Amino acid sequence: MRTLALTAAVVLGVFLAACSSGSKPKPVTAPPLPAASETAAPALTPSPASGQFPLHSAPGAFVRLSYAPGEAIDAKHGVFFMDTNTGAVEGWRLSDAAILAGGDSPADCCYIANVSDDNRFIVMRAAKTAWLFDRNSSRAVSWSLADLAFVAAAPHYLLFARAPFPGSDTNPEYDGRYTIIDENFNPVSAFKLEAGGRGLPPVLFSPDERTLIIPAGNLSWSDYKNLQQVDVATGAVRQLADLPFAPLGTSKGPPHFEHLREGSEFAVIVPYPPQFDTARAAVGDLPFRSLVRRYDWGGTLLAEFEVPSNGVSLSPDGKLLAYEHSERYVIGESEGPTERWSNVVIADGRTGSPLFRVRSASLYYGDGLGIGRWLADSTAIPLAVRPRHPRPPEVNRWFHSSFSLLVADAGRLQTLDVPDNDLLGPVPSPDRPGLFALGHASVAEPGTGRRVSANVAEVWFGHMPPWGINSTEIRFTLPHGGHGGGDRGKFLSPRIEYPPFENRLAFHVSGTGSCLNLRALPSLSAEITDCFPDGSRVALADPTPGPPHGTLAAWFADETLWIHVRAADGHEGWVSSDYLQW
Repeated sequence: MRTLALTAAVVLGVFLAACSSGSKPKPVTAPPLPAASETAAPALTPSPASGQFPLHSAPGAFVRLSYAPGEAIDAKHGVFFMDTNTGAVEGWRLSDAAILAGGDSPADCCYIANVSDDNRFIVMRAAKTAWLFDRNSSRAVSWSLADLAFVAAAPHYLLFARAPFPGSDTNPEYDGRYTIIDENFNPVSAFKLEAGGRGLPPVLFSPDERTLIIPAGNLSWSDYKNLQQVDVATGAVRQLADLPFAPLGTSKGPPHFEHLREGSEFAVIVPYPPQFDTARAAVGDLPFRSLVRRYDWGGTLLAEFEVPSNGVSLSPDGKLLAYEHSERYVIGESEGPTERWSNVVIADGRTGSPLFRVRSASLYYGDGLGIGRWLADSTAIPLAVRPRHPRPPEVNRWFHSSFSLLVADAGRLQTLDVPDNDLLGPVPSPDRPGLFALGHASVAEPGTGRRVSANVAEVWFGHMPPWGINSTEIRFTLPHGGHGGGDRGKFLSPRIEYPPFENRLAFHVSGTGSCLNLRALPSLSAEITDCFPDGSRVALADPTPGPPHGTLAAWFADETLWIHVRAADGHEGWVSSDYLQW
């Protein structure tokens, strides 16, 4: 059985620094945990402390919505589940009466919604109050955000953080006190960790739900100092490992957890992104780094290595690892465009040693879809690549991408027949290799041409992955809780390369039939200063800063992606990327 982990923390996909030697460490075994209950869930008898735990019964707080296949979804907020076979949609929203009783306004509710991985528990929150609904029992509870914060869910357990001064602050800094309750909302155990910070931690429950992994020691949002393993039934805590300090000029992101090998192992991935000022000032290859550790549930460290990445995804069988590496990353002004030349590297899942890479490809696409996910059988992973077709008028330039499946063992790219729309990027189902979610509210089987979509006018959804632990439903939330997505470096057609890699942004001219115009500015109306015949070699060059491109050497205008290049004779200017190849 695969365990669920629903976390309130937002795990960012930005990572740092150079690759380590990839050597496999000698296994180190942590001290054993105290004996746990022999059953996945303890006897569901009321705890003596149940009257002291500040959850309140909330009958009628959630309103059920039902939509036939193809019926328009008219709700403005809620959590929705679409049957992937029929297209029927079930939704749940908070009643206006419940929102008002919680001291909030229905007009402003509810931008934060979460769902457990088995789609059983729904959590919605407003400014002062949060609510939880159990789809199995139809029971609902509420709590004040000044008393509790929801952290994570497993099939039979829920984890809450306790506020240090109950009732005093709806946005408290937590002090490390946690309570585990069962599916009947009875307290099971409690534990205390060092510090707590303002952020809520990511959590991973073991497949048998006897233990959980949680980071601790943070004083702010994500500066966790160590990993702890907690016995669910007793609350006994032991330290699993320290987490390294962030190198100078970097910060530490919250760890990300992944189940591997059908739950017999788990991975801990810790990102170390550049500090903001460092990133804005940098031009070139930023020192992205991610620390990857693999453990079994007995606490044995099986592998530890670093990869120079800003995103890591391990295959379910643990044999392979995909990460994204930026050869060049230039930050634009404010929320304007960036210039990021991204590659996807496939590496050994035990050592991090690169096996091959795909230039001009990305693991990131969509809005709130997260990093690319492997197919359930570990054979392939979807990539966003340069668009293969002209941009449809309904697709924003920043979200115009095509998609390919990278078949790992064969080292080849296979075209995915899905829309050229970043917001409808393919997310493989967790148990059916041929089924994909397209964004948040559609599913497709490219092999058969079958597609099922919810009839929802909104194109922006809450930042929740579309899949839980099986493919019977996809889920989405409304309204959109904030911007996301963004353009990655898919500037040229993708190319597969093998080590040793040459990190040089050099190209050749191809496909013009005559020569490629070199222009003074990135515009079809700009002065032509030279013309490069097919076969000419050019290299990317930093332009003189100025409008409209600023300091970027890649700029989109006149439905053309322009690249600033320099030839061997020193001539430089802007050329259309349509006629450049690696």
